[in-house]
Order: sequence, then structure tokens, then C-alpha cells
Amino acid sequence: MPISVAELCEAATPLFDVSRRDMIDPSRMQHIFRARAAVCLAASIAGRSYAEIGQALGGRSKATIFNAVERAEAMAKREPGYKAACDHLVGLANEWTAKHAQISLTRVTVHSIKRGGRAPSPITADRRQLSLAI
Repeated sequence: MPISVAELCEAATPLFDVSRRDMIDPSRMQHIFRARAAVCLAASIAGRSYAEIGQALGGRSKATIFNAVERAEAMAKREPGYKAACDHLVGLANEWTAKHAQISLTRVTVHSIKRGGRAPSPITADRRQLSLAI
């Protein structure tokens, strides 16, 4: 599960000097939009859908989030400071994913193919719990 939009908003508030409330309010002020757009970009890179991001940011539409992501990418290309802030948020999202994403397997079944035309028979591997970190 990717990092939540709320957690990204919390991380963005000191970077952009805005409050969490500013992020979800309908304000279109430039400094608030820049913070919101950076969160949209980081959340989309982290794997959140535009619908999820929009809902978390005050019920905005998918089209609004798409536009914010596009504008954040453009601003990041023009402004090194903005790019650094976006990279910081994306880095937090990646760290969170690396820390929390684990797949736990409790049973592995291996199919062996026997000669002579018989159907494959399942062979159960060791019943020890396996853990794979992504």
C-alpha cells in the first residue's frame, strides 16, 4: 500500500510553509497550489490514483489532479528549489513503501511434471513462513 496523501501533506507543510488545512481548502493562491501540486505529483508517483488524491485533497476531480501533476512537473523542470522539494516528498514516499511493503507467504506449492503423461502433482514446500521484502 502506498503512502497516504495525508502523510504527504504533513511532510509538505514545513517545506512550503502552508497548513494542512490550506491543502484541502478551495484556495487557488499560488503558494498553496504549489504545495498541493507537489503532493499530487509525489502521491501519483507513489501509486495513488487521481481519484484517491482528489478525495484526500478536499474532493477535487481527477482532471484537477491531473492538471496539478502536469504543472508540478513543469515547475520542477524550471525551478531547482521546487524540484528539490518534490524530490524530497517522492523520497519519503519511496522510503515508506520500502519499509511497509512486505509479502508474506505461508505456503508454497510447487508443481512437478512427471514423465509418462500424468498430470502434474503438487508438492508442498517447507511449511516455514517465508517473507519477501519489495
